[in-house]
Amino acid sequence: EHDLGLAPERLSILRQGVTIPDDRSEPPGVGGTERPLRLVCVGQPAERKGMDRLTAWLGDRPGTDVELHFIGDAPADTGDRRVTAHGLLPHAEVQDLLSSVDVLVHPTRRDQSANIIVEAAAHGVPAVAVSMGGISELIDDGVTGWLVPPSDDAALAAALDRLVAEPALIANVSAAARARAIECHDASRQWAGLALWLGGRDA
Repeated sequence: EHDLGLAPERLSILRQGVTIPDDRSEPPGVGGTERPLRLVCVGQPAERKGMDRLTAWLGDRPGTDVELHFIGDAPADTGDRRVTAHGLLPHAEVQDLLSSVDVLVHPTRRDQSANIIVEAAAHGVPAVAVSMGGISELIDDGVTGWLVPPSDDAALAAALDRLVAEPALIANVSAAARARAIECHDASRQWAGLALWLGGRDA
């Protein structure tokens, strides 16, 4: 708006749009004695996405009962039975896995934004992510997810430790994350106005 001298009324912001799936039958954050807390990290390459930060966190906690799923690239085999490396998956299979996990962890070292945070939120899966670039615009800290400072391994560990110790914290944040995804990122709403405009009609 400022750089190009455009009038505000000539601008429309289209947020990331995703298909909103049906509400999941099993609420996230079960954890405790019923099953381990399920964490997922998505992306590639592994080092840039900070996947090694997660394996280091898990390796320092051999008695912590969690599942850690990697989609895309992944660190070298850790030999830890709690880690599952799925490799590259078709989009539909990524969505299926998102519907069964509790928390997305996005400890990236370099990113502008992260569409996976929005996709996860649409499934009611909140994210623990670094406050980098546009990521901080996707998460209301403590309400729809949790933000930690970039490169702060201690803060990342503290956030994850808290969720492991208190998985009940996830339920309300999950509901808020999904509600925000529906309100702000539903593709059918995001693109409706653009489709009308392209068709020569006012939105």
